[in-house]
Amino acid sequence: MRSVFIFFACLIPAVPYLRAQDQTLLRTTLTDGLAETRRPAYTYPEVLDIARNNIDSGISALWNIIRDGSQSGNINLLFQGYFGLGAAYSTKGEYDKARGYFHRALIYSVKTLDPTTNTCRVLNNIGNACLWQGNYREAAAYCFKAAMLAERGADRDTMLADQLIRIYNNIATSLLYMHEYRKALYYVRKAETLALRLRHYIRLPSILNNKAMICYSTNAPEQAWAYYNKALTLAKAHHHFQEEYVALYGLATYMTDHHQSRQAISYLEAATRIRGALNPSYKARTFSALGNIYLMQQDYARAEYYLLLALEKGQLARALDCILQAHRQLAVLGAQTRNYARAFEHMQAAYLLNDSLLNSEKTEAVSRLEVKYRTVQKDKELAQKQLFINDQKRKLYQQNTWIWISSLGILLLTSTSLFLFVLYRNNRHKQSLQEERIRGMEQEQEIQHLKAIMEGEEQERARIARELHDGIGGMLAAIKMNFSSLQQQCAPVLAGTGNGGNLERFAKIFDMLNETGSEIRETAHNLMPDILARHGLTEALQLYCDKINAGNRLYLKLRLQGQPGQLPEPLRLPVYRIVQELVQNILKHAEATNALIRLMQDADRLRILIRDNGKGFDAAAPVVSGMGLENIRSRVQTLRGEMTVESTPETGTTVQITIDLRNFKDPPSHEHSDSHSG
Repeated sequence: MRSVFIFFACLIPAVPYLRAQDQTLLRTTLTDGLAETRRPAYTYPEVLDIARNNIDSGISALWNIIRDGSQSGNINLLFQGYFGLGAAYSTKGEYDKARGYFHRALIYSVKTLDPTTNTCRVLNNIGNACLWQGNYREAAAYCFKAAMLAERGADRDTMLADQLIRIYNNIATSLLYMHEYRKALYYVRKAETLALRLRHYIRLPSILNNKAMICYSTNAPEQAWAYYNKALTLAKAHHHFQEEYVALYGLATYMTDHHQSRQAISYLEAATRIRGALNPSYKARTFSALGNIYLMQQDYARAEYYLLLALEKGQLARALDCILQAHRQLAVLGAQTRNYARAFEHMQAAYLLNDSLLNSEKTEAVSRLEVKYRTVQKDKELAQKQLFINDQKRKLYQQNTWIWISSLGILLLTSTSLFLFVLYRNNRHKQSLQEERIRGMEQEQEIQHLKAIMEGEEQERARIARELHDGIGGMLAAIKMNFSSLQQQCAPVLAGTGNGGNLERFAKIFDMLNETGSEIRETAHNLMPDILARHGLTEALQLYCDKINAGNRLYLKLRLQGQPGQLPEPLRLPVYRIVQELVQNILKHAEATNALIRLMQDADRLRILIRDNGKGFDAAAPVVSGMGLENIRSRVQTLRGEMTVESTPETGTTVQITIDLRNFKDPPSHEHSDSHSG
C-alpha cells in the first residue's frame, strides 16, 4: 500500500488548485481586459454558471469568447479563452488537448496586459498537465522556466509572487517523484518561506503535504505524521478539499504501515465523504486502499465492493495505474475465494494494461535520448556563436590596426605590411583551428548520438527480458503449480470414471506449459546475451554457430578475415545482433541446409556477408521484406551502414552489409595544435 500511496500522493499536489479553479476558472481567466470595445458573447457570470453546471457547456461558451476575441482583435479575450479551455480539458482528464490549448494561450500571453504573470500561469499549468501524464522531467522543465521568469518580478508584484509559490511547490512535486528528495525539500522550503512572508496561508496545506511526503520517503514517518495533521487542520479551515484528501490518505497510509487497520479505515472513509469537486482518480486510489485492507482482513465481500468501485472510478479518470492495481487486487481476491475463472479474467486484463504502460515507458526512454541529442545540438550552436564572435572581434581588430598604420605614414609602410601579414596569418590559423574544432564536435556529436541510440535499444531489450523472465516466467511457474495441484486433485476422480484420455490431456497441457516456460527463458537469454563479455565477438559467433549446427537443421560455416574481434566496443553487440537475426531469418524462411558467414575487416571498413542455399525469393517484388529484414535494415541504418539483398527463387539469398568504422573512432585532439596557435 505504501508504494501506491507515494504514487498517488505525488500526483495530487501536481494540480493543487485544479478543482478549486473549476469553480473560479473564469474569475482568474476573464478578469483582465473584459472592458474592451466590443461586448463578448457571454459575460463572466454567465460562463461561470454554465461551467459549474456542465463542463462541456462551459467549453462551448469559451469558444464563443474566442470567436468574439478573433473578430474584435482582442488579445486578452483570446488568451483567456484558450487558457480556460486548457483548464477545462485538464479537469476532464484530456491532458493532450489541454496542453495544446495552453500552448495557444502561451502565444497570446506575451501580448496581454500582464504578460509576465500570464506567461508564468500558462507554463505552470503545462507543467501540471505533464505531471498528470507522468512526464515528471518535462513537468520540471516547464516549471523551472516559469520560476526563472517569475523570480525577476516577484519582489515587486504580489500576484506574481503568489504564482511563484505554486511553481516552487510543483517543482518539488516533480523532484519528489523522481526521488530527488533533497532538491524537492529545498523548493518546498522556498515555497513555504514565500507563503509565510506574503501571509498567503491558503498555500500552506499543499506545502505541508509535500513536506510530509518527503519525510515519508526518507524514512521519517513520525515527522510525516505531524505534517499531515497540520495540513489537514489548515485544509479544513480553508475548505481546501484536494489537500484535505491528500492529508487523510497520508494518515491512513501511516496507520496501515503501523498495522492499525481500524484507524486507517476511519481516515479513508472520511476521505470518501468529502463532497468537493475532485478528480475521480482520488477516490479510485482511496477505494483501492480500502479494498486492500479488507482483503488482508479476509473480509471478501467488502473487499470486492471497494475494489469494483476503485476500478469504476479509475476507468472514469483514465488513470491506468489505478485500473491496473484494481485488476491485480481483484485477481488475488478471485484466487483466495476460489473463483479461478474471475481471477484469470482480471489477471489477463492486468497483463494487457501492463503492456500499454510498458509502451509508455519505452516512449519516455526515447524522449530522454532525444533530450540528450538536443543538448549536444545546443552545444554545437554555442560553439558556432563563439566562432562568429571571435570573427567579429578579428575584423574590429583589423580595422583598428589599419587606422594605426595610416597614422604612421609612408616611412613605416614596410614594417607595417610585415606586421599585417603575420597578424593575418595568425588569425587565419586560429580560424582554421576553430573550424577544425567544430568539425570534431560534429563528429563527436554523431558518435554520441549513435551510442545513445544503441544504449537505449539494449536497455529496452534488458528491460523486456526482465519482464519476460521475472513477470511472465513467474506467472507461468505459478500456473504450473496450481495446475499440478488441480491435476492431483482431479486424478482420482478421472481415474474412477475410467476416462484415461482426460489424464493424457492433463499431461499434454503440463508439457505445453513446460515448453512455453523454456521458450520464455530462451527468449530472455537471447535478449540479454552475456557471452560477449565472457568470450569476445569472434568466439561468441563461433559458439552461436556451434549451437545452431548441433540442431541438425542448418550447417553454418564462419570465416573471418582481418581482426573482427577487435572492433570498437560500441559495435560488437550490434554486429552480433545483426548476424543473429540474419541466421534466425534463414531458419524461419529459407529452408536452407548450409550457410556461410564471412566477416572481413580492414582499417576503415567492416564487411559482413551471409549466403545460404535456401529457396530464395524475388528481390524485385514490391512486397518482399518481412519484419525480420526490416529490423536488420533499421539496425544497419542506425550504424550508418549500407545493406544489399540479392536473391532469386530457388537460388538462395546473399546479404551484404558494409559499416564505416571511421564513424566510431574518437575525433582528433586539438590540445597540441592549440599550444602553437600563438
